[in-house]
Amino acid sequence: MSDFDNNEQGHCYRAFGGNLQDIRKKKGFTARDFARFIGKTPSYVGQLESGERKPSLETLMEICGFFGKTPDFMLAKPKIGSTLSFREPDKPSDEEAERQKEQREMVLNMLDTFEPTELNHLINIIKSFKEFTYINKEK
Repeated sequence: MSDFDNNEQGHCYRAFGGNLQDIRKKKGFTARDFARFIGKTPSYVGQLESGERKPSLETLMEICGFFGKTPDFMLAKPKIGSTLSFREPDKPSDEEAERQKEQREMVLNMLDTFEPTELNHLINIIKSFKEFTYINKEK
């Protein structure tokens, strides 16, 4: 692999880290909460956001699916003056944002009561649902 390829990859993963952090914060997630949702540690999320660590393809796709973004969006840094915007198109009202935050906290509190085997079962159900949804979107 040439130095150019390494530099390009480094640029993409630094952009990915910045984009991940921006989107995570805009959605109102702490690194800890987001890490729980994707089954990783907060330090892993911090390493992704700082560009110290590259996500596996599976993790990249999981993060993209979680936020409803494409890999090219997450890995791209917008050009100066570009019309590409990382702002969410429909920012929820303060009331809606507060309601969403309360719902996230409720779900996280419920997850804290689950046994590890129950969490693994729930993760498998969610993955199956995501795959089913993705397949049906293509039809």
